[in-house]
This record gives sequence, structure tokens and C-alpha cells, in this order.
Amino acid sequence: MIMQAARDLDIDISNSLMIGDKVPVENPILGYVPPGSLAASCGLKADDIIEKLDGKPVSAFSDLETLYDKFSSEKDSSALLSIRREDKSFPVTFAGRLDKVNPSMGLFPKTPPIIGSVALMTPARKAGVEDGDKILSVNGKQVSEWHELAFLIRGANTDSVTLQLERKGQPFSVSLLRVDNGLYKAIGISPVDSGRYEFKRLGFLDAWQVSFRVTANMSSAFITSLGKLVTGRISLKDNIAGPVTIVRTMYQKATQGSVEFMNTVAFISLILCLMNLLPIPVVDGGQIVLCALEGILRKPMSIKFQVTYQQVGFFFVVALMVLAVFNDCWGLIMELKNHHP
Repeated sequence: MIMQAARDLDIDISNSLMIGDKVPVENPILGYVPPGSLAASCGLKADDIIEKLDGKPVSAFSDLETLYDKFSSEKDSSALLSIRREDKSFPVTFAGRLDKVNPSMGLFPKTPPIIGSVALMTPARKAGVEDGDKILSVNGKQVSEWHELAFLIRGANTDSVTLQLERKGQPFSVSLLRVDNGLYKAIGISPVDSGRYEFKRLGFLDAWQVSFRVTANMSSAFITSLGKLVTGRISLKDNIAGPVTIVRTMYQKATQGSVEFMNTVAFISLILCLMNLLPIPVVDGGQIVLCALEGILRKPMSIKFQVTYQQVGFFFVVALMVLAVFNDCWGLIMELKNHHP
């Protein structure tokens, strides 16, 4: 069983970094600049071209990685950008901090509002949205770039979202409900692939360092999602999936290339590892709890207690599996029902 958030996160478990990691290469031309972002507060606008970062030439968005690292924590940071707007170049001091006031850097490449993939078991998939559909408007507001529509969907006042789309030259609309994926409200779509990559390789030590950081981030996201599930802040129906979805996800990623497939395998392995450590009887985490109780009491637990303990865990796991398979089947039925809008 996996959590739905796994399919909405930008999966990037980097155990394959020594082999190589595909890094998209996009021209450093700014697309939509969200209001309230650091980029907006510094006066940056759409179509600005980033020429230099702290004196170093910038030829692609991947050259801005050091900037993202610098602003990754809640502390005041700054960097000097050289910007070209129309025919003029000028310096911009990119400064501030990422927090609740400025939750985003706002530096996004120009990306068309065309859907590259629709995640399985998501509102968009169930509503019949397909790969290749072009989004024309969100809740009546026209959009011209991907990050603009993402901003509108995540910042909508209600969970109900109406999309105006175009497929093979024919416009149509769908209405759906956003769901909480553990990080934000989403509908389960991702942009079209730019098609331009460079193959980035890391040495043994660098790969381990990056892998540790990314694994820690993914683990934190999983624990956050799990906490929201337990407290009822996100729905079990929309955020628990089972073996059918896992197989379909693996097939979907395999068609996108070996790197995506390996990253997905690593991510699912990480989720299974974390679930195995949960304090549930019959899994390792439950056994750790039992051993801890015996250590505190300084005596073994009674056979009757251990049998009851294992039975409770068994019925809990079976119930969870039944729910996951039911969600799989129900989601598949809804997709088939709404395949053609």
C-alpha cells in the first residue's frame, strides 16, 4: 500500500545519481511570476532573462541550483542577479526569506499550459482529463502558462475547481474537487516535458550526500501526510492506494524512461520501509514497541497479551488492504466512466 501523496510529489530519490540523473535544461527566461513570491517582491517580471547569478553566467535554469540551496531555509539570504528586460540589462538584488509570508521563490521557466501526465487515482484522472489536454482557464480566469494555472488551483478559495480545456481543437470543461496530497491542495496533473535534458553525474560521496538529503525530505513529507491522515485532515478514500495502483504507476513510469522507473522503485521502497517501522503489531515497528514494553516492565508479556496484540495488528492490516484495493477498483471504475468528457 502506498499513500496518494506519493503520486503527486516530484519523485526524486537519488539513489541513481552515481549512474546519472536527467536534469531538464530550460532557457533562463522567466515565466509566470506569482504574486507574493520573492521574485515579485524584487521586481522581476515575466519574460525577464536571467543572465548572471553572483557574477557567474546562467545559460539554463539548472544553473540556479545554488540559489535554491541558499534560500532553502527560513533565514534572510541574498544574491545578485543580472537581468535583461527587452534591450536593457540591469542588476537585481534578490533578497528575503522563504516563509509563510513569501512561500515561493517565484522563479519558473516559461511552460505551456499543456498537461504532460495525469496521475493515477486523482481527481483529474477520475474526471476524464487526459495527457496532452491544454488548459485554457481555471475557474473562469484565462491562463497562458503552467505555473499560472498551478497558482490558481492551489490558491482557489474552494475545493471545487472548474477547468476549461481543449483536446484536438475541441473545447470542453470539467468540474472536480481538489484533494490534499499532504503538502497542498492538488488535482493530480503535471506539465508537459520540455524534452531538453543534460545528464548529470555525481561522485560516490556527493551522491550519498544528495541521497541522504532527498530521502530525509521524502520521509518528512510521508510523516506529514500520515499525520494528516490520522487526524482526518485528508481523506482515506483519496489518499490510500494499493497493489493495482502500484503496478499501474510502475508501468506509467517505465514508459518515461529507466531513470524515472528507478526513482519510483526507490521511492516506493522508502515508503514500505517507513510503514514497516510504524507501531503496528505484526510489522517490525510493532515488535519494537513490544520489546520496549518488555524492557520497561523487565519481564516478558503474557502469551494471551501477545496473541491479542498480534490479532489486533492482523485485522488492522487486513482492513487497510481491503480499503486500498477498494480505492484502486473504485478509482479505476471512475476513470473508465469519465474517460471521455
